[in-house]
Amino acid sequence: MGSITVHANENLVVSDKGVAVMRKRLLDEIKKINNGGQPLKG
Repeated sequence: MGSITVHANENLVVSDKGVAVMRKRLLDEIKKINNGGQPLKG
């Protein structure tokens, strides 16, 4: 395994918007589950 990337240091371009959206969605789901919520159904 490599080092952990600090995403705040990235320079995302317009075509990377989907990557940023998925990262936010994943982090939001992790926080929700940690607070006792139910995960999204896939």
